[in-house]
Amino acid sequence: MSKPAKKVYKRRPALKAALEAARKAGLEVKTATIEHGKIMLAFTDGTTVSTNNENEWSRRLKDLGYGKN
Repeated sequence: MSKPAKKVYKRRPALKAALEAARKAGLEVKTATIEHGKIMLAFTDGTTVSTNNENEWSRRLKDLGYGKN
């Protein structure tokens, strides 16, 4: 008998990765929320960023004009 296929789990974004990307961009996070697989960060300057892919954080922050990237 062959083994059944492994169940594939959808990876959720890591809050730690989002906070580290914000810190690297020089931003101070006011609040961070996780809702339905999305992370939303609100910064002390009033802007917010939301994404469900941790690899997009650098790009999103760069689009807002933050960071050294």
